Amino acid sequence: MLSFDDLDTESEPQPVKFRELLSYGDGFTSAGHHRVDLATLTRAIQTGQAERAPPPAGISKRPAPSKKAKSWWAAQVRLYGLRCTGAWTVSDCKQVLTAALADGTLKVPDDLRQAEERADKEYVQKNRELEDERRRLTILRDEKYNAASTDEHKACIDPIRFLTERDGRVAVLRLSGFGSVYRTLDNAAKRLNFLMKSVQDVGHQDAIVVGKVEDDVNAEINRIRSEVEEEKAEKRRKIKEQKEERRQKAVARHQELIETGDGGDITGIWALDMPEYDKYLENVGDEIGENTMDVTSHRHSDLVIWAALNFAGRHGWLKIWLPNTEAGPALMNTEMKVGWQLEYDEMDDGEVTHEIPNGGLVTFTSAHECFGSLSGWFGGPYQFRGLKVSVQSTADVSDCEESFAWYQKLEDEWRADDIDMDDLEAEA
Repeated sequence: MLSFDDLDTESEPQPVKFRELLSYGDGFTSAGHHRVDLATLTRAIQTGQAERAPPPAGISKRPAPSKKAKSWWAAQVRLYGLRCTGAWTVSDCKQVLTAALADGTLKVPDDLRQAEERADKEYVQKNRELEDERRRLTILRDEKYNAASTDEHKACIDPIRFLTERDGRVAVLRLSGFGSVYRTLDNAAKRLNFLMKSVQDVGHQDAIVVGKVEDDVNAEINRIRSEVEEEKAEKRRKIKEQKEERRQKAVARHQELIETGDGGDITGIWALDMPEYDKYLENVGDEIGENTMDVTSHRHSDLVIWAALNFAGRHGWLKIWLPNTEAGPALMNTEMKVGWQLEYDEMDDGEVTHEIPNGGLVTFTSAHECFGSLSGWFGGPYQFRGLKVSVQSTADVSDCEESFAWYQKLEDEWRADDIDMDDLEAEA
């Protein structure tokens, strides 16, 4: 579609400026109207009824015709190269056309006819170039489609052809990395009257099921869901086996420690059995690993003991207060507080999801066994049972104390909304 707003010459004013005149390869149009012949125009003037010329052959898309008579009369004035000195009302336009008919001057000016012919040729040429480009792109698309090795790639390249070649048969597409094609595929499915449904596949991957028959599509959806349940059951079985294997190893190491001596105090590495916390990790899809507490070396008279925590990859530093009694520090029902290396990116919209303090209680029933509970930003409280599996501590008191203070400060500021998330990440 070509516009000819700048066809005026500077040397001499034209009868009409060719503004809003467009070419579709079959003469100019103005506001969607073609020029009518003199007989039609004469009849329109006599009857007062505008008569639209039929659309040119081969034109499938064109401006929507105006329902107002004013645009049709104004179009005829422009398309005959005339000028309207009034407000371009229907009456003004009729007056101009009637006067030109009466004095025999109503004809298409040569300059307008020549401009029209040039515009038509340009339109035809550009159309030909566009068709050539379409053919080139079609050939290129077909080559890529034929070379595609997966249904996903084929659906991405040419969804209409892909669905047509399916001939109604169900297709299952895993569109990871092809998310942008989803809407195009959906439009193609609607156009061809295909059904399209989503389902979560094994490995938490979205699968798109496309087919012609609803029963076939639903059957495939049910098959995938059954496969997912089987995969989940297998995963739960493996997790249970791994947990039992770790528990047995911890019990064996604990028994060996008792036989060789527990060191006489709580210093050392402890294996913590936390079924409720493991269940939490399983529900959120996190890896379930070994939970340990590494109690640093300390004196029997110390009222504060430091420890390092490792909960399946989450790190924390534990401060244990031992109540003082006449017999010395007590190991029963002692209070703990945890400075966690918090995973802020897991919080929804940067909000604190739990107001539960990071801490808990622990009771050491001996130098090698304990029980208690822990809670915090990850939920809880989670009950645990601890068995000491080594008398050698690898944690450093100074590191535990400094790390605890650092992360406790960040958490307190964060909970009080005194710290920006971006600043927090930068500092960490």
